[in-house]
Amino acid sequence: MINRVIFLFAVLFFMLVSCGVGSKKQPALTQEELLHLGDSVANHAQKVLLENLMGAIKTSNYEGAVDFCNLNALNITQDISNFHHLKIQRLSNKNRNLQNGLKTNNDIEAWNELEKAMTDKNAAKHLLKKEKNSYVYYKAIPLGMPTCLSCHGEKGTDIAVETEEVIAQKYPDDKATGYKLGMLRGMWKINMNKYD
Repeated sequence: MINRVIFLFAVLFFMLVSCGVGSKKQPALTQEELLHLGDSVANHAQKVLLENLMGAIKTSNYEGAVDFCNLNALNITQDISNFHHLKIQRLSNKNRNLQNGLKTNNDIEAWNELEKAMTDKNAAKHLLKKEKNSYVYYKAIPLGMPTCLSCHGEKGTDIAVETEEVIAQKYPDDKATGYKLGMLRGMWKINMNKYD
């Protein structure tokens, strides 16, 4: 917990120094700079969510982790959004939480592009899309650890019956199962237009 707090303060200090304290208007960034910023924010969000999820698994097993995600995942994402002053979301074409579904044409296009990129080890796993007067950053979230299969793998083999029961109770419209390692599980969506 202390390391997380130190990390958050270090990121905040870096942002204040690099962006200028008190400046209202952010200078225009190049697409390369936007990709770098988006990647940094997405990595931070992934790290915080993963640390919290692993803590929940350690203390209450996978059933408790499902409950933890149901109660906390959206709030943690919102806290990270507030920290970075950017709108951050996790989306999927097979979402568990109803709020995490693909919503716009850009979301669908980005999903299709990232899904194709997952088949090419040399392809970039992130991209920018123009939306109105700003850019939106998308980054692939592959199913990267065997632990993830305990909630997102195949029913009856990877997912324990007790975990399936909690998923069905907490997420009656769940679509987020049937995955194998390395598949595209979701994507980060970050609106690169800063808000106050």
